[in-house]
Amino acid sequence: MRSNCNKYGSASLSLNESECLFLPFSLFLFFAALSKGAVAMKVCVSATDGNLDADVDSRFGRCRYFVVVDVETMEYEAFRNEYAEGMGGVGIRAAQFVAERGVDALISSNIGPNALQALLAAGVKVFASPSGATVREAVERFKRGELSELKAPTQKQQRGGMWE
Repeated sequence: MRSNCNKYGSASLSLNESECLFLPFSLFLFFAALSKGAVAMKVCVSATDGNLDADVDSRFGRCRYFVVVDVETMEYEAFRNEYAEGMGGVGIRAAQFVAERGVDALISSNIGPNALQALLAAGVKVFASPSGATVREAVERFKRGELSELKAPTQKQQRGGMWE
């Protein structure tokens, strides 16, 4: 395998024939491990408190807590949302914080366009939370494939604390 960089800093990768055969096998091993639970999947839920029995917060960028859950073991870690009281740009900052936690998906009731774009760009899938659910219930529904994946924002952009 050879890596080349052009004058703009972009890299290209050249593979020989044996490496091309190995790559699909590597992907097969990854997905086989994933299906057996060897690769942990983490989901973040916007929440009103820092535990599994908290209600899902109806807001993403201004939620009180982010609860990051390992979907296999249901072990979790809660983070107070330090951006909730910010003046502007809280959705993008919250999205960056969530992406930095290494999550694969986010569950929330409402999300604006900038936060959604930032999450999708980071490879985090976004799912709509069921109304009135707890964090635990939302994760269980996610595991059963019952949540809808969001491809468009549920809120318009917020300016100066007011929704457009």
